[in-house]
Amino acid sequence: MNSYRPDVEFEPLVRNDELLEGLYSIEVKGMPSWVEDAIDEMHDALEAVYTTRQNLRNEESRKKLAAMMSFSAEREQQLHNESLGEGQVLSFDDDE
Repeated sequence: MNSYRPDVEFEPLVRNDELLEGLYSIEVKGMPSWVEDAIDEMHDALEAVYTTRQNLRNEESRKKLAAMMSFSAEREQQLHNESLGEGQVLSFDDDE
């Protein structure tokens, strides 16, 4: 009995993304076009999920960085004010 066994190639999608970890792009030679279309749609959907997650992570990173920079600037100003002391004014005259 002769059964059809298509050649199957697996190409890992290495993205360091927990959602896509372990998922593979499957290519089967000699399959019907509707199956190829379904696989392409699945792959496109996975790419969209990956891109969306990356964009969300990037936005989250930008927000964290902005918050850290704001805190750093506020802390720097606070330390500067503390080093001056209350009511103390510094004068930078070239004559002295």
